[in-house]
Amino acid sequence: MYKNMEVTKKELYGILSIIVVVILVVAGFGAYNSATQNNQQIVLSKYIKISNNDLLNGTQDHIYFISWVGCPIGADNSWVLYKFLNSTRDVANDVQLHKSKANTPGLLFLNGTHKLGENISFQYAGVPFTFTSLYLYNQTMTGNVYNNPLSASSRVSYGLSVLKGNLPGSVYQVANEWETQVKIQNETGSWSAKTGHLVTMLILTGPDGTFVHFWWMYPTFSKAVSPQTVFTNLSSYAQISNAEQVFLNAVGGSNVACA
Repeated sequence: MYKNMEVTKKELYGILSIIVVVILVVAGFGAYNSATQNNQQIVLSKYIKISNNDLLNGTQDHIYFISWVGCPIGADNSWVLYKFLNSTRDVANDVQLHKSKANTPGLLFLNGTHKLGENISFQYAGVPFTFTSLYLYNQTMTGNVYNNPLSASSRVSYGLSVLKGNLPGSVYQVANEWETQVKIQNETGSWSAKTGHLVTMLILTGPDGTFVHFWWMYPTFSKAVSPQTVFTNLSSYAQISNAEQVFLNAVGGSNVACA
């Protein structure tokens, strides 16, 4: 009799252990529901909320800026990101003035010799943030950031390998899916299917949820404008200030949008 009861307890503990494992697994996957299963689409120049959860399950907000050295979109959007970051601390030494492949003015978030990108930690309105830049290709997309040659057919796979090696798994899952699987609105396929490479992408994640953004944040600059001119007169460009406010509404949610 006692022996049977002892076996029953072991079985009960085993069942409880399985239930706990299942709950943890479900909770992990629940941080991000597949966009392809939800039939979401990429709407250009819009912040798309893809989850109410934080991909990192942490206590701070994280901004991921994925781009490539010569990208015109990355060049324009870099000014909005720089204006936001520089409002919290002086990050002038963390950027390099640069012109895109299309000769539009921009800057690169590169501090030192590590050409892949960098991490910048800061606080905004009392909320801790980390900004991560990650560059996939060189100026002409003929090679990686160290100018090692890349064939056109290997750009997507190489870009994904860089993302996988430098992003947390949950963030890589989002980047991979939205770059290679999610359809662009009014198009028949994904970004990688359309362009043959990974494109500039912004991922914002924190306690208020997760957003993604593709395309320009505002109408592009003329190629006649120099990076130094924009850098020196940054506060005078209304289009950048307006784009920064839209950015804040997404990146901070109710915590910092009205700060």
